[in-house]
Amino acid sequence: MVVDGVSYIFPAQSVLPLIAYQSFTFERPGEVVAWQFNLLVEHYFRQKHTVSEYADLLNRSPKTLTNLFASHGQKNPLQVIHERIMLEARRLLISTDKNNKEIGYELGFGEVAHFSRFFKKHAGVPPAGFKKNYLKPLVHSA
Repeated sequence: MVVDGVSYIFPAQSVLPLIAYQSFTFERPGEVVAWQFNLLVEHYFRQKHTVSEYADLLNRSPKTLTNLFASHGQKNPLQVIHERIMLEARRLLISTDKNNKEIGYELGFGEVAHFSRFFKKHAGVPPAGFKKNYLKPLVHSA
């Protein structure tokens, strides 16, 4: 891909959305990497949960990515990954009848305990409690 006359390489296996790249103007070179990182997270968040996995796809070190995000005043890369996983976990808990094991597996967690611990750490309540608390107001208002 070429942006502003500079070539950027995405991994061959990636299937990134084909959007009008030429319409983007990046002020600083690091912005392109941050943009690429966010696109990769959107595509791979179910399979890849670590900064190092995304750093490998971008041919950067995890520390370089973290420093780049900090220099642009953005959330650190791990927060971006975790927030995307949590967004999808909440969506699946609310909008499907899947159980925790199915959702955890779909999001790339090998064990339901890992998913439950991850969810509780980030949401403050376990997945079942989140679903129960979310659906409670809907039941009372019906």
